[in-house]
Amino acid sequence: MKQECEIVRDLMPLVLDDVASDGSKHMVSAHVQTCAECAAYMNQLKADLPAGQKGAVDSHAAFDAAAQTLRKQKRRRTLRNILLGALIVCILGLANLYCFDWLMNETRPIPTSEYGIQLSKLADGRLVASFDYHESMTPLYVKQQQVTETAAAGSHAEILYLYAEKHIVPQTASTPMQNTGFTLDTNWQTANAEIRQGTPEEYQVLWRQGDEDAAIPAASPEMEAYYAWEAVLTQLWAQHSESADGKAGFSGVNGERYSLAIHHADALAACVPEWQPRVTPQYLLLDDETIQWILAGVTEEVESNDP
Repeated sequence: MKQECEIVRDLMPLVLDDVASDGSKHMVSAHVQTCAECAAYMNQLKADLPAGQKGAVDSHAAFDAAAQTLRKQKRRRTLRNILLGALIVCILGLANLYCFDWLMNETRPIPTSEYGIQLSKLADGRLVASFDYHESMTPLYVKQQQVTETAAAGSHAEILYLYAEKHIVPQTASTPMQNTGFTLDTNWQTANAEIRQGTPEEYQVLWRQGDEDAAIPAASPEMEAYYAWEAVLTQLWAQHSESADGKAGFSGVNGERYSLAIHHADALAACVPEWQPRVTPQYLLLDDETIQWILAGVTEEVESNDP
């Protein structure tokens, strides 16, 4: 016989007489549930008790069994509440993270009075929309929206909206926004009936098809030079390769050519009158010898129109 069985059997008379401690009662009750021999021994002790005392013991045993069931149910409820609480905390945490990310990245259009747009036409037919950010210290983002509008007579017209947005949560840049421009394809004149600054809710017309008084001025020589050099950058970039981790790389000296070409583009942009005012460029215009060395790395011949 195991030592535990001996201890339990010694406690059984005390349990049956209802003079044992709660700990002893629990120990005996738990043991007889797993030990058939001790359970039979206790049943024999119960059978030898007087009828009245036997009923009291049975009632006490039933009470202990019910109490034990209640304790198990309470533990399960406690564990369930803990898991449910942890799940709620996780859901709220993810929701807060999503809301924070949305607030930090969501942008909204700004009034047309906070920026300006000037249109210019390049010699190759492309249209340049130059944005004047009014030296804003808040980062602004250029957007465009193509909208098909229906006139009262039922005719349809394609309208191009150009506008600027900023973050819902105010952000501040370390330097003023630099005026710049972006190009539209050469089919802009046939694809659009109007080009507007702003959104459908608030706008002003920049160009209207067939309006002789709204002729778009030719781009300055400095702007032509910038976009001619941008073509060089595009061809240099076409020679790059990407590593397994997604980083760009160049073979031979093409990396140095591309870096210098970027510096030259920055200096050219500072010379474009349509993009004034701009801060002093970080780099100076390259000399002719360096420009020819860069062009030697371009697979196609590109005419350089530096000012």
